[in-house]
Amino acid sequence: MEFKSEVKAWSSAGGSAYFFDWIPREGPNGGRIVIDGFWVHADIQVDNSAAAIAQGEDFARAFNRIIVEQVDGKKRWNLPGDSSRVASYGLEGPERYTETADVATSANNTAADTAIYVPMSKRHTHTPEDFALPVDLFKQLVVEYPGANVFDIGTTDISIDFINYYVIAECHEELDLVIHCEDEVAQTDMTSTTEGRIVTGGKLHDLFLHATGASGGASLANLTDVRIDELGIPPFLRVPDLEYIYRRKRNLGANLNSTMGGEVRSDPFVTDQACAVLLADGDTSFYEGPVLSSVRVVMTNTVSALRAIHRIVTPASAMVRNRTSAMYKVPPGAFRVKAASKTMREVEKWPKPLRPFLPLKAPLPNVMARGAA
Repeated sequence: MEFKSEVKAWSSAGGSAYFFDWIPREGPNGGRIVIDGFWVHADIQVDNSAAAIAQGEDFARAFNRIIVEQVDGKKRWNLPGDSSRVASYGLEGPERYTETADVATSANNTAADTAIYVPMSKRHTHTPEDFALPVDLFKQLVVEYPGANVFDIGTTDISIDFINYYVIAECHEELDLVIHCEDEVAQTDMTSTTEGRIVTGGKLHDLFLHATGASGGASLANLTDVRIDELGIPPFLRVPDLEYIYRRKRNLGANLNSTMGGEVRSDPFVTDQACAVLLADGDTSFYEGPVLSSVRVVMTNTVSALRAIHRIVTPASAMVRNRTSAMYKVPPGAFRVKAASKTMREVEKWPKPLRPFLPLKAPLPNVMARGAA
């Protein structure tokens, strides 16, 4: 089920659009509505007065930053628009990303409508809906406005006629009361061309390297290997090792029949504009990996202003757990572990370090009451 927000207009003076309180909390069966992801839209009209084509992938910069915030202040997504494009490719896969069309030279009043999907459920994990965001825990989605010259890249000369922003939330109804797993998608600037440190405070499950540049990002052709000692990752040759791993995990074979070995889809991870150092897949469970305070990323690289886009699995806060129990009048003792194995329902049967990360569930009173009626 989908729910569309109101439309908000861009201002060249700056500022942000705030989207909140447009999604119902209760479903048609008395269940709890949870959010699988957000389509964040920018309906754009521009004039291109230059002799250079404006590349469609660069219109992701219409979002200076996209932030998804929970009621406890945790930011489930906090990335600029071009980084959001890369993260959406990496987390959803290239077959689910829709690029914006190029804008031709000397084009006036031309549409450059752009949409980026911001996932809450992580489809490339063992149990994707474990990370869904309940509507009653969703505070707001914020789009920060870009400057008036944001699309002037290289020799392009783009003037913005207007940008209208809106959000469509993709949701489903759950008939149990679930305390979901939580993750945070954000980025950290590397301190030099060859290294950087990422503050984690949880389990690092995805890590992408990217640098701002034209056509969706600067070339990373000179990034040849990456090492993370805290995770026991030895040096990896980025080409072809990491790229082959990415292709297999995201079902992206270079199998074009008309040009043997040609690309089937556009993807920054196979055009040297992003590098997937860590990549969750269908075998990755919420509890995998060590809890680390930080990790050091060491690279052989010459690309400047490199940034690490990371997804870190973090424990649900006490506020989230207490709020959920109080809102639905379900005592903490009623929750069991949301696990496929019935022998692992009791929290005490799980290793102590994993307990803060466990997804929990209990009977939902609204649904139980309807069943008894």
